[in-house]
Amino acid sequence: MIQHTENELTTELVTNISSMALPETSVAFTCADKELEKLVARAEAMAAANVVQFTPSMTAMVCGGGYSGIYLEGAPCGEMYANRNLRAALNSVLFFLMTQRGDGRLPGVIFSVARKILGNGMLELGADGRRSGAVVPVAEATLQDWLDSPFTMYVSPDWVSQGLLVDFGQLSGNFLPHAAYEMYFRAGKPDGYLKLVADCLEQFDAYLWRTRDPDNEGILQSWCVHDTGEDGCIRFGGGPDRWPHDYPPTGEHTPNAADPRDRQRYTFSRRQAKEKVILPFRSMDMMAYSFDNRMTRALISDELQDGKSDYWRERAEEVRHALTKHLWRPEKSAAFDRDRDNKFMDTLIHNNLRCMHFGVFSQDMADEFIKRHLLNPTEFWTPVPFPSIAANDPIFRNIPGNDWNGQAHCLTFQRAIRAFENYGHYAELTLLGRKMLQTIKNAGMFTIQFDPFDIENPIQGNKQQDGNSVMTLSFLEYVARFFGIHIERGRIFWSGLTDSGKSEYIQNIGDKSLALRNDGETFTCTINGKEIFSCTAGVRIVTDMDGDISEIVGIDTETRRITLRAGIGHWEITVAPNEVYGLSGGEPKLLRAVPYFKPLPFTGKCPTPVPATDFFMRWKTTPVLPGEGIAEMSRPTDAGGPTTERAFAFDFVNMHPEWQGKTGHAVFFGHVDSAEAMAVEIRLGYDGPIRLWIGEKEIHHDLAGINPAERDEFRFPAKLSAGRSTITIMMALNGGKACGFFLRMALPHAEQSSLLPNPWRE
Repeated sequence: MIQHTENELTTELVTNISSMALPETSVAFTCADKELEKLVARAEAMAAANVVQFTPSMTAMVCGGGYSGIYLEGAPCGEMYANRNLRAALNSVLFFLMTQRGDGRLPGVIFSVARKILGNGMLELGADGRRSGAVVPVAEATLQDWLDSPFTMYVSPDWVSQGLLVDFGQLSGNFLPHAAYEMYFRAGKPDGYLKLVADCLEQFDAYLWRTRDPDNEGILQSWCVHDTGEDGCIRFGGGPDRWPHDYPPTGEHTPNAADPRDRQRYTFSRRQAKEKVILPFRSMDMMAYSFDNRMTRALISDELQDGKSDYWRERAEEVRHALTKHLWRPEKSAAFDRDRDNKFMDTLIHNNLRCMHFGVFSQDMADEFIKRHLLNPTEFWTPVPFPSIAANDPIFRNIPGNDWNGQAHCLTFQRAIRAFENYGHYAELTLLGRKMLQTIKNAGMFTIQFDPFDIENPIQGNKQQDGNSVMTLSFLEYVARFFGIHIERGRIFWSGLTDSGKSEYIQNIGDKSLALRNDGETFTCTINGKEIFSCTAGVRIVTDMDGDISEIVGIDTETRRITLRAGIGHWEITVAPNEVYGLSGGEPKLLRAVPYFKPLPFTGKCPTPVPATDFFMRWKTTPVLPGEGIAEMSRPTDAGGPTTERAFAFDFVNMHPEWQGKTGHAVFFGHVDSAEAMAVEIRLGYDGPIRLWIGEKEIHHDLAGINPAERDEFRFPAKLSAGRSTITIMMALNGGKACGFFLRMALPHAEQSSLLPNPWRE
């Protein structure tokens, strides 16, 4: 087992930095749009609730929404929260710097041991309450208990004893470099901090290239689902969720989902467990991680003036060149991973936008992907934008929960900010943000992901994940970038869109108060009550921390004729979308501009969303019958014994109250009426062993079904005869652990008007 070698000097430095005096930060926002104002207040309250005492001496912001740890993929949350709680934001970065393993690997997630002690004196050995491992008495918990838990592999005993559960079973992305570098400026450039970040990035980058390019191809590999954080995504085939080893899951090391030990150690999504393992992938994400390590290291060299700036930029360009050569397909204007056989995987994934977030694409590549794909309404520009898989791709699945088969995910909204701004596409970010803000208004909550086709009711089964830090902070960040103030690397960005009506945004940092007041036509900005400029609304003004203007940015989707006044200066200028002007020699001068791409027109017919029936919610049900060995049982009929006709609420046939603590099986009888014979797609989710018949034909069985049930998790074709088709479902109770199922049907190639009749019993 690889053990973490604790660096005492690093830990001491982190401790000193975490205890240093920091300025208090806060934000106040009011606007004429009272619905937006209330949502901002709710988001702030939920974000504040996710700041917890992580160790006796350090607070941190956990992911929230059902997730109790701090994740490497969520590192931008700390940076985003710095304008409201600088200490918690800084600590969220410091925990990763402190717990880096001796060989350079960073943990994918860190949990607080103290926060996992339950009120009954028991210790929960698992990442989150939703999918926990064992629960044992605290006094009896041993290191081996931690190691045997499926979510706590390869944990250092040093960190357990210090109150941290540091998990090296997954990479969970690499979103630390930019956040760590930005916090250097926000925290007042603490002594020793930037050198600590530089060493961390160098060591992690060396680890990636030492382990993740085993074939010496110059392309880094992804070895498990959680390396890139695409939980549940079926594009990974039968690959493991987690992989803590420094060798790939191939040959004799190929994991087997049917092996209980492998299931315990690595976990597998149920929708993947029966598929062939097609990992490792030659991965665009992994290459982007390395690029960001190296480019951020170059920026650190600029700041430290250590003479290594050119070296690290050249190393970053090597990564960009390799990705472009091996993974970018010019004819498709997108990058694609390659599977274990080095064949391109043709599924079009949003991971290209992640590459833009890390800056690894060239300007031309980013422009092409935005124009051809991101703003294509049949691919990514859905009513709620940016599903994780293009909506017209064959493997697209619109499944609620933390799932990367097609829904629009909060992490994508977060990453889109830097992705667009890296390439000067400020107006396209405004397009996205306007849709995102409307989505949140309609949802009324801050969940992990949204239905990409239903902007009016976007939550669709995600209600249990309200209060997620990524979503709340992304929402607040869009508000700041449209109607308020954000700060990066010692510069203040004042944004004056008018969508919210009259508004006031105040950012306090220690003894400095920054205020932006927008009357709907002009926004006026002050520092400590002193006006520094006023400007026609519709643009962004960039200043230094003293208020001296450096840039004017076209962030709106329309060209604006503006008047800017600062001191005795007065300028009139026309600013188009994505244009950036500088005040050089006292006169505005165009510094840079990129094309503004409007969404492509909707032409033809998007094959999604697939028209679907309501969920089957009315059934004749049997009582619990003897025997759980349903594999050899004959198809039952509703004439074979007593049944009760029941209507179930919502979309889940929930038998938990009747089945809890019992053994045996039960049968459900239903039907659907069809005017003509037709092909349909069955959409099924369940949490126990199950068999399903249509008429006399068995069309699905899974004797290994386990919790949890997920909507539309399994999809398969079937044929209905004209008239009435009977539906029979048999489920084993799995010792009382099973609860029930979801079932509906869809017509994959039908017009919206061709929905099947409501399939309830008459």
